[in-house]
Formats: sequence, C-alpha cells, structure tokens
Amino acid sequence: MFPLIVADIPPHLKPVDAEYFRRTREARFGKSLEEVVAGRDKTVEGFSQRPRADAVDFEDATLSRRQGTELRRLHRVRAFQWARVVSTFKLLAEDDPVYAWRNRLLDAFDGMGTQIAGL
Repeated sequence: MFPLIVADIPPHLKPVDAEYFRRTREARFGKSLEEVVAGRDKTVEGFSQRPRADAVDFEDATLSRRQGTELRRLHRVRAFQWARVVSTFKLLAEDDPVYAWRNRLLDAFDGMGTQIAGL
C-alpha cells in the first residue's frame, strides 16, 4: 500500500518534515517519490488480488489469538483509514470484497471511521 501513495504524503506535512520525509524515502526506494508511484494505476490491479484478502484473513486469525474482537477490527482497518485520509488515490475498486470489508469497519464504533474526512 505504501508505495502506491507515498508521493501523496508530503503535502500533509510541515515543510521541514516534508523535506525529511522525501529525502529519507527517496533514499530507501532509490528513486524519486514520483517515480515510485509512476504506473500505480496498473500496479494497484495486483494489489486487489486474492493474496491480499488472504493476508487480511491471516492477520485476523493472528490478532484474534492475542486481542479482543473490537481491538482486532481497529488493527485491521488502520492502514486503509490512513491511506484514505492522506491520498486521493483509489486503492480499492467498489466490487472488491476488501472494499466492502473496509466500509463495514469504517462504520463500526458508531461510524467513528467515517467521521474523519477522506480526501
């Protein structure tokens, strides 16, 4: 998920933090943030495939052994919520089962997740 939206993050940061973020992430990726996200419209197609849904199931099973159901739900949705508020890039198609899963979790806790405006 991070490489798909990394270039959308700096505008949300203070200038000094944005410079640090850009410099350190570009060093990590070995290219500009714009190059990292280049072609993301095609890359996101692979992101929506079944292995990611399996990973959600695995994370759910792992967390369920350690935490209660409500806390597990928060852990599961946090990455999608973060992406939703820092980027306008559409990670999930509306017919993706994970899209419906994410929306159910955003509606949990009396809709707390939807009270934070997405871009």
